[in-house]
Amino acid sequence: MSELINYNFDEPSHYPGSNHFKVRGWITSEKCVNQVTFGSRPATLHDRPDVSSVFPDANYVTGFIGIGAMADLIGNELIGNCETLDSKVEIRVRLNPNKMFELSKFEKFEKFEKFEKTFKNEDPRKLFDIATQLELDTDEVKQAKQRAEKLLKISSVLACPECSSAFDSIELTVEEVVCRECGKVFPRKGRKFDFLSEQLRTKFNITETDNISTRGHDPLALALIGKYKDGLILDCGAGFPFVEYNNVVNYEIVDYPTTDVLGVGETLPFKDACFDAAFSFSVLEHVKDPFLCAKEISRVLKPGGTLYCSTPFLQPLHAYPHHYYNMTSMGLQNLFAQDVEILESGVPISGEPLFTLNWIISSWASDLDLETKERFLDLSLRDLATNAHELIEKDFVTTLSTAQKNVLACTTMILGRRKN
Repeated sequence: MSELINYNFDEPSHYPGSNHFKVRGWITSEKCVNQVTFGSRPATLHDRPDVSSVFPDANYVTGFIGIGAMADLIGNELIGNCETLDSKVEIRVRLNPNKMFELSKFEKFEKFEKFEKTFKNEDPRKLFDIATQLELDTDEVKQAKQRAEKLLKISSVLACPECSSAFDSIELTVEEVVCRECGKVFPRKGRKFDFLSEQLRTKFNITETDNISTRGHDPLALALIGKYKDGLILDCGAGFPFVEYNNVVNYEIVDYPTTDVLGVGETLPFKDACFDAAFSFSVLEHVKDPFLCAKEISRVLKPGGTLYCSTPFLQPLHAYPHHYYNMTSMGLQNLFAQDVEILESGVPISGEPLFTLNWIISSWASDLDLETKERFLDLSLRDLATNAHELIEKDFVTTLSTAQKNVLACTTMILGRRKN
């Protein structure tokens, strides 16, 4: 069977101290692959034209993005399965520590003295250690109890997204939440509060997506989690975090296993001034109205509460599921300036210009046929830094697909006519 199915892993990512692993890769096979799983979690399958161009004779090419858990580990390998209609092949992924996390940890610890206005007389390193004590237990029984306690805290700060009225005490056994002021009914979705109505989906262009947005928390975020150990932190657009914390509300448009509350960023279903801190990491570029979202995040922060927010500037198009706005540091500050005192701004190590260059070149190369790709990657930086007009007719420019040009565009345009 190993001759029928070949597989490659582009990105097995292991975050130290986390319970989950992001796995990205591709498979070539004689038979159509209809499922890839890690433990009980099915991966998302998608097209990989870059692989197809390298293996033109392959009957089937399938890309996959999945999530593995600590429970799926044997030694230092993550175990998964690849299935066709009539056969199954075991997949083993060797995992390595995520160097970006370690670099981020070093950078943030080295610069913690810059955050003295936030931490005052507290030691951020000790707060970092406190955060590890706030992680939800991996034992299912203990975790269920912790989540029930967490939901009680969340229920105390909920408000109707339609009329802004605070809810009365909410019984966690009920299957729906009813606003006594406007009569709007919001269903419970498993253990989650679901405020993502069809009306809000339509208004803010929320669509279903198979993309998985995973991440860990950097040491600055962990220090804030430790600082507000007895309070509540809103993670607006939390994605699928590697670790859950009992004082962090995972707010999302996607029903991940870790999601606590479903809703949109432009209409937060929370009372005024109820959170001690708020996180928003690489989210505002995906929000239809980032000004309104920023206003809402500011509204739910307590006076003196802490905002920790980051957004892309020079990054290619990446949709989860939509990508509207990148912004400069000045643009990001401008979103919050009316309501939030900006204490610090800068570039995290994960946002260094090197990653912009790497992302663009890698994404560009992935869209080229093999021969053109090799010529493109053999160019020197000096070649690319020459007058762009001298290269505009080269095949690595002219053969780039329209879709990829949109991903990497220097500028975009529209032409339109006003509606009557």
